[in-house]
Amino acid sequence: MKDWVLFKTGVLDSLRFSYGYRVFANSSTIRWFIYQSFLINVVLPCTIHCIYLGYPTSTALQLTYLLAWLIPSFFIRLVINTLLVNEISSIITTKRSTTDSIGTMMATVLYDICLVMFLTLQSLILSFCPPLYFIHSCLLMSFISFDYKWASHNILVPHRIQFFNQHWSYFIGFGFILGTLEFLLPFPYNSSLLSFMASIMLIVSNQLKLDNLECSDYTIDIFTMPNYLSSLLFDKVLWFMLFGRYQIATKIRNTCFWRDWK
Repeated sequence: MKDWVLFKTGVLDSLRFSYGYRVFANSSTIRWFIYQSFLINVVLPCTIHCIYLGYPTSTALQLTYLLAWLIPSFFIRLVINTLLVNEISSIITTKRSTTDSIGTMMATVLYDICLVMFLTLQSLILSFCPPLYFIHSCLLMSFISFDYKWASHNILVPHRIQFFNQHWSYFIGFGFILGTLEFLLPFPYNSSLLSFMASIMLIVSNQLKLDNLECSDYTIDIFTMPNYLSSLLFDKVLWFMLFGRYQIATKIRNTCFWRDWK
């Protein structure tokens, strides 16, 4: 019964668009970022897809569309969306630290990209089981919506995931509507809509207070493995490739907020 109440609370909180509208109306910078997100995530991909559908279907065309557009655009949009959401988050929330170095900020963005990639991979694996895929989609949208808010309050990733696992029924409700749209809409319209709505839901979630939120009846482990793999990839590969020298990489690694992983 408590889980059902938490689920309904999450659904109702996800519909508080009046919060987002106030921020949207009062900040020209936010409006510009939202317009950019709409252009990059909705107008451009849907236009290209409609053009693709206008040509006769052939194996060569499908392969070209996949290799020349879908795969490259996924990674390009992933980077751009991460930067856009970071910018929006820095405006509507308190920044992590005013003394962050360029290296630390770069490392933070790179880690966010790694985490989203592994979360997406986990979602693709679960797509073979539609019920699990639907639940994962709801949770994924909620996690992305709240992740930047928690980061702005210097809450380390393991603590965020622990809180998420303890209140999973609320977060299923918060992401239920977007998860339903993703489940029902065909590709790539579902992915375009969700990428755009991530910025909107970030603004909505930032206005919500979850301090007194009750825990679910039991805890489930959802995003621990993607976070572990992201840490592993960043720890063993990316920081050596990008920063080269061991001393510099170690300093940046130790100052980043996610390194509290146990």
